[in-house]
Amino acid sequence: MFTVAVVSAACVLIGLARLGAWVLDRREQDKSRLIRDAAFVAQVSAEVRK
Repeated sequence: MFTVAVVSAACVLIGLARLGAWVLDRREQDKSRLIRDAAFVAQVSAEVRK
């Protein structure tokens, strides 16, 4: 019974760690998308000025 409890606790901790990594990855994707969009807008506006 103790082994089952330890294994289930380990599974929960691993799941929480993966969830945290996913959240951090999504935040980085959002930030990089904003930077990419801003660079695209700057490039288009520079080409329009020519």
